Parts: sequence; structure tokens; C-alpha cells
Amino acid sequence: MHTWHPSFVLIQHQLSVPTLLQPPPELVIFATGLVVVRDYTEELGFTPLGIRLNQNDLCKILNTIDRYGFFEYDRSTYIEPLEPISGQSIEVNAWKSNRVSGGDLFCWTQFNDPLLCCHGQAEDSCEPPVVMPALKNTYAFLLSYHPEGLEPLQ
Repeated sequence: MHTWHPSFVLIQHQLSVPTLLQPPPELVIFATGLVVVRDYTEELGFTPLGIRLNQNDLCKILNTIDRYGFFEYDRSTYIEPLEPISGQSIEVNAWKSNRVSGGDLFCWTQFNDPLLCCHGQAEDSCEPPVVMPALKNTYAFLLSYHPEGLEPLQ
């Protein structure tokens, strides 16, 4: 059992692209239990979906991230590619905090395929980054996190 004073934002997963208009975060989980997930449809564009979780559910999420080793993850182990197409960041604030951001994090954590992730660079000039399990598992968990009962936020 951990005793701590929560930050307003417990978890945030953000995508950034090289444009003036940045999309809203993929996922934000607030200390109040409010979860906001970004959804996208051609008809509506980006739509925030939300649900309020209880403290037990929040603890399960944070404990999962802790078990993956994200709080101890050394950010310097992910050296991003020379010419990233996009950037992603994960920030978790609980009894410990950690923030990791990097170019093409999605591609390297999900596929780890130079042909796919190097975006046309010569294969010998594209060095795949080392993606430790703590980062890969946390990223996959947050990317797929869509609790049942999400509803459009007003």
C-alpha cells in the first residue's frame, strides 16, 4: 500500500506531430477518477470520451504500470531515430513519477521493424532504438486502455 498525494493528472499519453495544431492527448487519467480517451471519426473528428473510475480501479491501473517497471525506467535508454515522423510521450505521476518522450515511439514499441519505422531512410543509416520491456509494455497498455462505459463528453 502506497501513501502519497496525487497530482491533478495521474497519467497522460500524448502524440505530437510536426504541425501547428497538436491533437489532444490520447489518454488522460485525472486524480478525481475521470478518464478521458481521444476517439476519432471522419464525421466528428477528434471526440473526447470519458468515464469516472473509482479509487480501486485507479489503483489497478497504477499498480499495472508499476509492475511493468515504468517508474524505474531509465529514459536515457531510448535514443530516438534521426528523423522521427512523430513523437509520443507517456507521463505517470503517483507515489513515483516518470515521463518518457521520444520520436516514433509508437512504431518502435509496437512493431520494431526498420523497414516500417525508418520512413524510407537507408536501412544501414537507421539504427533501431533499444526498447526496454518496461516502456514497451506500459506503452501497449496505455494505447489499448479503453474502459467499458466510455461516453462522449460535453
